[in-house]
Amino acid sequence: EVLQIPPRGSAELKIEYVPRKINSDYSKTITLINRFNDRSREEVEIRACNMDTHHVLYHSAFYKVSVSNKLKQLQVFFSRAIVNSPTLRAFCIENIYEMDLEFALTTSSPEVKVFAA
Repeated sequence: EVLQIPPRGSAELKIEYVPRKINSDYSKTITLINRFNDRSREEVEIRACNMDTHHVLYHSAFYKVSVSNKLKQLQVFFSRAIVNSPTLRAFCIENIYEMDLEFALTTSSPEVKVFAA
């Protein structure tokens, strides 16, 4: 990637980082090299503490959850709902393991009911 900065100017660098595994001491380096003088280098260290507090990595070996969400997030949106009228949304849990899986279906609110098809 080439970055050009005008005289007396500055540039903002955006870094996107997606942790792929648990690592409590993740560290990588980005090196900025002056293309007019290779001996002029600056290093920026990237550090992170990658955790899996909800055990998503462990459970993703057994099943996949699919929702109809354009943002590809694991959220079920109800957008507009009419008061005192039931609204239904569905999502899919796919078993990708060699054995049967069993889930307990619960909700954190009495306004929400969960049904298995």
